[in-house]
Amino acid sequence: MYINPTLQFLIALFVFHEPLTETQLTSFIMIWAALALYSWSAWRGSQTGHAPG
Repeated sequence: MYINPTLQFLIALFVFHEPLTETQLTSFIMIWAALALYSWSAWRGSQTGHAPG
């Protein structure tokens, strides 16, 4: 689910040499941090029987 957009991003960056601004890199990092936090919360909730949100 999250792998395809990331692979497209990496291919654009390393294969096609697309420019990457600091703002774009910051956005990419923040999105992945949010996904990691959400996934951790969902995993932790599944351990205790509670759903995230």
